[in-house]
Amino acid sequence: MELEVVLREGQADAEGVAIAEALMRDLGLAAAPRVAGAYLDLLRAAPSPPLTR
Repeated sequence: MELEVVLREGQADAEGVAIAEALMRDLGLAAAPRVAGAYLDLLRAAPSPPLTR
């Protein structure tokens, strides 16, 4: 699951982190492992599977 918090202009990064952590806690995911960066970035960095014919 990817979670993104969009901040309003002038809103601090720390507030965004607090919002994300509260959402994760509300969803029962507070203890879930986390990955830095976007899911799409992870896909782009992964080796491509071999082509099969």
